[in-house]
Amino acid sequence: MRDPTGQRAFVIWQNKNLAKLLIRDNWADYQLKKISLKDLVEKLIPYLRKEQTTILMDLTPEGQNILVAPEKLLLDLKNYLEQVYMQKPELFQDMRFPLPRHIHLN
Repeated sequence: MRDPTGQRAFVIWQNKNLAKLLIRDNWADYQLKKISLKDLVEKLIPYLRKEQTTILMDLTPEGQNILVAPEKLLLDLKNYLEQVYMQKPELFQDMRFPLPRHIHLN
């Protein structure tokens, strides 16, 4: 997919039901795939950065979305996870969430 400027884009949704609204017409052959926050931060975003691909978040059938650079999303997630870690470090013990100190921005 391409963003409004013509740059390659990858679409993600935070809600499975919103994504299901688009599985028709041009998207009929696509399937949804759930990705963990850990894989998003550690694998997908770094790959999108390397491929210079923007992220379209929560694309709607009307074409509305949030356009974000992978670097910005990674920084926002790192900052959020740092706040959560300060308040509830026990959430990170089972390694289901990426440790903020392991998130590399460059």
